Amino acid sequence: MNTIPKADARRKSAKVTELLPLRSIPLNKSALAKLASNYAGFMRTNADKFVMLVAIKAAEEYLKALKAAIMQGALAHAEAQRANGIHATETGVKFSVRLENVWDFSRDAVHRQLQSQLDSTKAALKAREEFLKKLVTPIQENGVDVLPPVISETSSSLAITLPA
Repeated sequence: MNTIPKADARRKSAKVTELLPLRSIPLNKSALAKLASNYAGFMRTNADKFVMLVAIKAAEEYLKALKAAIMQGALAHAEAQRANGIHATETGVKFSVRLENVWDFSRDAVHRQLQSQLDSTKAALKAREEFLKKLVTPIQENGVDVLPPVISETSSSLAITLPA
């Protein structure tokens, strides 16, 4: 990928379409789903699918970083648009600016106590699940029959981790 050096004068005048080919993708969910389905249909081998999945993982990381890098400017633009009564783009994409409050409940003693109980209960539940997974035959515990769990569903997934 050719990148424009920071000191290059073209950096300030480059068009967004030149910097981000994703700008040409459809802006509605059904068209995106159709595009993805069509594209997937062209991949014939499992190796091609695997390579594409790795590329998608890289793209997700790229888009996450890009989103963080441009969010403040885009938010400022959206707020200006909203102030002018505009709530959709020329292409029909709707947007809204939301304020999200972050609450700090740590000053409340009851909340701290409940949070502690919740954390303790979650840890106890996790430990119990691990115990039950290892149980092979039924046992008696405090006069109650404890049965080993059954596997209700098995699925495979693929975790992809990119190098730092």
